[in-house]
Amino acid sequence: MNRALPFLVLVAAMAGGLVYFALQTGHRRPSGAPDASESAVESAPSRNPEPERPADVNTTALVELPTSRGSAALGDGPVERWEVIPMNSVGQLVPEATMTATQGSTVLRSQGRTEWTDIASGQWELVIESEGNPTWKREMVLAPKERRRTAAFLGEEIRIEGAIVDTNGEQLARTPVFLLPPGVSHPSRQDMEPDPDNPRRTARATNGAVTAEIMQGGRFRARLPDDGKWRLSVGPPGAARWTQQKPSELTYGGPDRAAVTVPAYSRLRFEFEGPVEERPSQVSAFIYDAERAQQTLEREAEYAAARQNPMSIADAQREAKRRAMQSAENGKLDRLGYATQDSRGGSSTGTARRAVDEASDFAYRAGQEAGEGKRALGPSPILEPGWRMIRSARVSDTGETILPNLEAGSDLRFYFTREQERHVTAASYRIAAGRTSVAKVRLPPPGTSTPNEVDNRAAVSIALGEQDGDVERVSGVVWGF
Repeated sequence: MNRALPFLVLVAAMAGGLVYFALQTGHRRPSGAPDASESAVESAPSRNPEPERPADVNTTALVELPTSRGSAALGDGPVERWEVIPMNSVGQLVPEATMTATQGSTVLRSQGRTEWTDIASGQWELVIESEGNPTWKREMVLAPKERRRTAAFLGEEIRIEGAIVDTNGEQLARTPVFLLPPGVSHPSRQDMEPDPDNPRRTARATNGAVTAEIMQGGRFRARLPDDGKWRLSVGPPGAARWTQQKPSELTYGGPDRAAVTVPAYSRLRFEFEGPVEERPSQVSAFIYDAERAQQTLEREAEYAAARQNPMSIADAQREAKRRAMQSAENGKLDRLGYATQDSRGGSSTGTARRAVDEASDFAYRAGQEAGEGKRALGPSPILEPGWRMIRSARVSDTGETILPNLEAGSDLRFYFTREQERHVTAASYRIAAGRTSVAKVRLPPPGTSTPNEVDNRAAVSIALGEQDGDVERVSGVVWGF
């Protein structure tokens, strides 16, 4: 019995130790959360960074936050938990970053990944500083009983995310998006160049605009090189569908999510009355492109200068070679002066092909003016410089046709083909967004126009159609967190 007593004491001691260990394990706080005995201001940072881009859990992306101070507008009660994670541009934790959260006379300070609990709800200002990076600053509203997680990306770049819908609520997939700094306009086709390291990636603008990366579901993301005033612009190069008029002030820690709504495309149904022989066979829509007009005028001025100072064929060829070599120095052609080829055998840069064509055309025209070459330059354009065709359709036997995907709010002119007659509207027209409108056309009587010459006596009357879709929205952009 006396021998068994020490053994029983040892067993009891071991059992007590196991129970104590289990209880301590069960109450272990998660990584990054402050212990109850610690000050909420001095919570210890975690060594485990969160995945890239954890969103503020209580906010709806792309919606502006309220701006009222205090908790009166949000109800009473403290915030349950507010976690702040400072990270670098690749999503790694920055433990040396210092954070200051301020609400009135209340100031909370900490370093690295931090979690504050049981703090007052309402509007807070959060400032994060780290050596070598711009100061990150954001104002946000915390609601009672809220569990908020704020990811702060520190560095020279500003991350932007967003989504695009039209005024009918339809998501716009694969629609190019650009962010424009002051003095920069929507890029033209000539401004676009592919990535030399990966030709399959989206071509990048070279005029100073930031090209956004397009994702699924009408979403996009971009990284801005600096803070300041930026505008969003949506649409293919050379054909902006919508451009933000008043710039937004984008800062480190400021609004970084954008909800963009652009005008919905419209449809125009043409109706032609009268006998079949009086109806056109083809209808085309032209849109005015100011950038295209400017480029055409500059080209014509260059040709006019060449006519005043005619070159010989040799001089023209030297000028063409100079232009090609200049393009090669800019990375648009290869070192031999040819457009680079992609794996499909096509030119990987339209700029390169254009440089060769324009140089060749310049050489020919210069030589032609010198009387050393002959070539028919072809018929004159249908409309004045700056007008480009965007849609065309044949007229059905019933005398109707529909032109889809027309831009609302833009100047449109219409061109009609009737056998050898060419008719165009002298006036321009605008149509409402997201609607199917009806256009009634009046053409001159057959036989009163000179064949193959443009007659501008056509007229169109457009009746406003019904709204397409169930939801009507206003175009614009809303920035939020």
